Amino acid sequence: MKRDRQKQLWAALLAVEGIGRGSLKKILKQLESLDIPLEDFWQRKPAQIWELCQLTASQQTALRDFQQRFSPEGYYGWLKAQGINTIISEDKEYPTLLNQIEDKPLVLYTKGSLSGVNQRPIAVVGTRQISGYGRNVIEQIVPDLVAYHVSIVSGFMYGVDTYAHQQAVKHDGYTVGILGFGFNHMYPAGNHQFFQEMLAKGNGFLTEYPPWVGSHRSNFPQRNRIVAGMSLAVVVIEAAADSGSHITAGYAGDYGRGVCAVPGPITSKYSEGTKNLINLGAKLVGSAGEILEEAGVFQSGWSQLAPDENGSLQLCFADTLQEKIYQSLLNGSATTDELARQLQLSISTLNTNLSLLELEGYVVLRNGIWLAKTPSKLV
Repeated sequence: MKRDRQKQLWAALLAVEGIGRGSLKKILKQLESLDIPLEDFWQRKPAQIWELCQLTASQQTALRDFQQRFSPEGYYGWLKAQGINTIISEDKEYPTLLNQIEDKPLVLYTKGSLSGVNQRPIAVVGTRQISGYGRNVIEQIVPDLVAYHVSIVSGFMYGVDTYAHQQAVKHDGYTVGILGFGFNHMYPAGNHQFFQEMLAKGNGFLTEYPPWVGSHRSNFPQRNRIVAGMSLAVVVIEAAADSGSHITAGYAGDYGRGVCAVPGPITSKYSEGTKNLINLGAKLVGSAGEILEEAGVFQSGWSQLAPDENGSLQLCFADTLQEKIYQSLLNGSATTDELARQLQLSISTLNTNLSLLELEGYVVLRNGIWLAKTPSKLV
């Protein structure tokens, strides 16, 4: 199936009330086992295909109602008319790190530019009840991260999220907001003007929710997995003991990402969450440099391109494992599985290091094959 048609069908099905990511995955798995194309499912060929894919009566009713209003291409065109782009994991715009997690979104709806989503993405999250201390921390850390060409990822909620986005914009950095609702809604409503400002400054937004899905409480934990999944590390700044930031940090730990926490005043209840994270093993940080160390940026790729005594460029690695991976690929391209066998590495360890090398521009993935750039193409 051609990619555009696949996107049209996936987006249309996900727009049906009662059919979410989990339902669509089950449908696709069942169709694969039956060797029936998704196009036939949409056309209900054979007539019992919806039942074979275990759609409930309410899902079937909702699907029929949707089909009376939209064709897949018509719905896709409607999205574009609203300024909403649709991407799937096969698209180059899809965030590289997010593509690696098992429960990645099948479809992402986007607005604005995604040009910076793979540029050293670091998530900054925390309480909605930000204090003066929290603002001071963000004013110190975010501009420094921007100076290191980091993209700031956050959830576009009031408090720490919005202030992190604002500081990134103020200092001419790139930032992306991950929404827990569709683009026909805005929560909090007071963020509407800043939403437009972010777009005007070349930043972006993405969500896995169709446009008319509102800001339901249950959406935000799912949103948090995207924040963590597309980031090299998650930085928590001010969080209560039961903060949703713990969910984001938990996902980051599950995905093998860095988890950082900024300590706070012991007199503040919004220091309890960060203290708990530090006690559980999060890295205590107080600077952009410490965050980048935990994210693996300062240890990744080459510390410099240095000439040898003959004037030829020699690569100087700060991380021996990544040097080993690079040298192996320089000797011959390989798939992830082949490379893992050659180097006797776990897939998770290999993926983390390949992602860092890819984000730094030293290796590329083409048609499932990893290739190393030669030194001459790095300068």
